[in-house]
Amino acid sequence: VRLRPDRAEFRLNRAAIRAARGDLDGAIADWNRSGVDAPSVLLDLAAAWHTKHHAYEAERLLTRVLRIEPANARARYLLGGVRHGWGDRAGAIEQYTLALRAVPGMAEAAGDRGVARHALGELEGAVADYSLALHIHPRLPRIRANRGLAKLRLGDRSGAIEDYRR
Repeated sequence: VRLRPDRAEFRLNRAAIRAARGDLDGAIADWNRSGVDAPSVLLDLAAAWHTKHHAYEAERLLTRVLRIEPANARARYLLGGVRHGWGDRAGAIEQYTLALRAVPGMAEAAGDRGVARHALGELEGAVADYSLALHIHPRLPRIRANRGLAKLRLGDRSGAIEDYRR
C-alpha cells in the first residue's frame, strides 16, 4: 500500500526536521514509512545509518543508489566514509577519488582522501589532497592541522609551523 503523495511528502519533511534535530531514530522511521525509493531519500537514510554507526545498512543503501546513479558524488563520498571506518583505506581512497571525479570541487572528499592516505603512510599524497581541499575551501581548520602534521612527518618543519599558525 502506497501512501498518498501528500502523506509521503509530510513524512519526508518530518524526517528532515527530525534528522536536523538529532532524532535519527525518528528520521529513519519516517524515511522508511514514506514509501519513497528515490536516490535522494536513500542517501539521507544511508547518512543517518552511518551516523548511528550502522555501516552495513548504510553500505546496502549506498549500493542501491550507485546502481541507479553510478556517478553520484554524495553516495561515493559516504561509501568512502564507510570503507574508511572499516579500515579499508584503499577502498576509501577509491570512493573519494570517484566522488572528486564527479564533483571536482568537493572539498570534503579531497580532505578525507588525504586522511585515508595519511593513515596508509602516503604522506606526499596526503599533503596534496589536503592542499586541494584547502584550495577549494580555505577555512577547514582540521584539514590545515592534518596538512601541518603530514608536513612535519615529511621533515618540512617550516611548512608545518606555517599551517599551525593559520
